[in-house]
Amino acid sequence: EKVGERPLLFLAASLGGVVVNLATNIMVAATSALTLRVTSLLRNIGIVFVSTAVLRDSTLTLLEGIGFCIALTGFVLYQHARRNPTHSFADI
Repeated sequence: EKVGERPLLFLAASLGGVVVNLATNIMVAATSALTLRVTSLLRNIGIVFVSTAVLRDSTLTLLEGIGFCIALTGFVLYQHARRNPTHSFADI
């Protein structure tokens, strides 16, 4: 019943899902599954940031904030290790 009320919106959402799946497959083929996981992590951090800081739509607990900081630190370390494969943690 609700799909019949707004068929174009339903079609647009369906096509958006197909495009996301195609882009995901292309990205994994061009890079790696790990890169997809890292970009998904960054996207989620961005969504939380916009939701809490910009839109003020939700609150972020201390534990969630610490978790996002740890995740972001891991991302930075991963990027550093990927760009400098001959370096070790001692070089950081």
